[in-house]
Amino acid sequence: MDERSVYSIYFSKKAQKEAINFLVGELERNKWKTSFYDGESRILLIHPTLEGLYLSAERYFLYKKCNSVPPFQPFNSDIKDQFIHIENGIDFFTAAEQLLLIKKDLENLRAGDKDSIVPGHPEATLYPGKSILRRFISAELIGEHYPLHDREDLDKLRASWLRNKLNLINQPLKMLDEYFGVELGLYFSFVETYARALVVLVLVIFANMVLNLNPMLTSVLVIAWSFGFILVWRRGEMDRAYKKGILNTVERGWEEARPEHFGKLSRNEITGKQEPHYGTDPFKQKMRIIASYSATALCCYASYLIMEYYYSWEKYAYAEFGIDSYTAMVPGIIYTIIVIITSQKYRQFARKLTNFENHRTESAFQKNLLAKLLVFEFINNFLVLYLLAFIYEDLEMLRSTVITTMTISQVFVEIFEGVVPFMVYKKRTKNLNKNFSNLCEQATYEANRDEYEGHFDEYLEIWIQFGYVVLFTSIYEYAPLCALVATIIEIRNDAHKFLNLFKRPESRIAESIGFWDDAFSLLAFLAIPTQIGLGKMMGLTTWKKAAIAEHLVIFLAVFVNRLRPCPAETQKQIDRDEYFRTHRHESHLLKKVQENKHD
Repeated sequence: MDERSVYSIYFSKKAQKEAINFLVGELERNKWKTSFYDGESRILLIHPTLEGLYLSAERYFLYKKCNSVPPFQPFNSDIKDQFIHIENGIDFFTAAEQLLLIKKDLENLRAGDKDSIVPGHPEATLYPGKSILRRFISAELIGEHYPLHDREDLDKLRASWLRNKLNLINQPLKMLDEYFGVELGLYFSFVETYARALVVLVLVIFANMVLNLNPMLTSVLVIAWSFGFILVWRRGEMDRAYKKGILNTVERGWEEARPEHFGKLSRNEITGKQEPHYGTDPFKQKMRIIASYSATALCCYASYLIMEYYYSWEKYAYAEFGIDSYTAMVPGIIYTIIVIITSQKYRQFARKLTNFENHRTESAFQKNLLAKLLVFEFINNFLVLYLLAFIYEDLEMLRSTVITTMTISQVFVEIFEGVVPFMVYKKRTKNLNKNFSNLCEQATYEANRDEYEGHFDEYLEIWIQFGYVVLFTSIYEYAPLCALVATIIEIRNDAHKFLNLFKRPESRIAESIGFWDDAFSLLAFLAIPTQIGLGKMMGLTTWKKAAIAEHLVIFLAVFVNRLRPCPAETQKQIDRDEYFRTHRHESHLLKKVQENKHD
């Protein structure tokens, strides 16, 4: 049995042996190997097998490199000899791919027509199409389930990622893709690209300051940089997706149902397969969505009220102690801490709300979750700055607030994400043995690690930071430098968290950052009127010149945003693949006629 890619399931004490055997039987029917440890911790370990990987890779359309055109094809056991490195056996699949296939099979275990209850637990009822894993969790038969770390691969990553202090920005992306999965590797690639772009912006702004050029030029350069960064990322993203064989293979019109989606079993109109469907009347789900977004609106209104109270308090502190007084900074610091805490609590609440809406597909879930988060986070972080700039027209207070909120928030985020979890983890594992004689001991130890809750928070923090840079650099010219320092710290923090503090994240596939691309583009477009409006208020231009500049910049921004984000060489390969895909089924008669035509 392969021990590099092992998936663990923790059963509660109340789980009967019949229920555990039922789940084991379902897994072994899909050709996975299992081992069960019944001691102080009741742990089921799922090991990959070559037959199980072949079946699941074909079942879930895993693309692998082959000796034909196109160079990546969905895996098929009948033509497996055409795939490159198939002779490597189980290592033909990366560690992340093995765990991905195990998890997909586990999530897609569904109750059959004869399954009415979980064996040994008559209170845990089943119906055709019900997720077996979800029923085990809701019945409190399973506590946790996650993949185990591979100690050897962890040591290699620590050497090339964590201990490499000289390389502050570049990351071992290939190793990260193979260990954590393509989706998480995409996030690391995005952070690296963003950090490099910030280096360019910092150098350009400092050159502008040293040469003492028109300050309005800073605003124009920031706007140009924002769209340039997005274009460069899109090109790199598409090139990466093509080279990994996942371009145009993930977001299909026949996307499968989420494991959390509940409903009676029915036939999918596109695939013809049986899957859960939440009723035939969409009215119930619409009411859920209305209730969910109403709760979001109330949270946004509460955030607005806190912001208004902060402004009145800050105004009083400035009038009483002076804008340069340390005492006058207290309201800003307290408000920033409140913003951080409310953001964390709201993110958890937003996930519960979106789960309550019961979206069928993962893309619909992500889209609705992102909408809730972006609206709230914009109000929570940026609305006060817009009110100070364009309603109260208090530029001194605006600059002070930008400096305080951006600096303090970055410091607190890094403390909450890095220092505090490390101290808690060290305390939790202080007296535990770190030398393991078997996988059960390793699994018991790793239960003390924190669970990685997904990349949403990671992208959201960069989005907020990106907002400060593109919207308010004209007010605080050191914002890009602060963002660069924070990003470098974040890269080092990520290496520490993922290797030393977190359980191994679930492996997933993603060809793009999805709706986050739209979120960053929205801020880039919003930067145009914001930067030009601030330029006018600072006396750097007139309204007439500002209006002309705004229209011109919007035109150029739309043009850049519409450019096809694909490198020329990659596009050539895509066109070549498409040509061979459409012509490979030509009849022998047609080929013979064409050959005779050229004789």
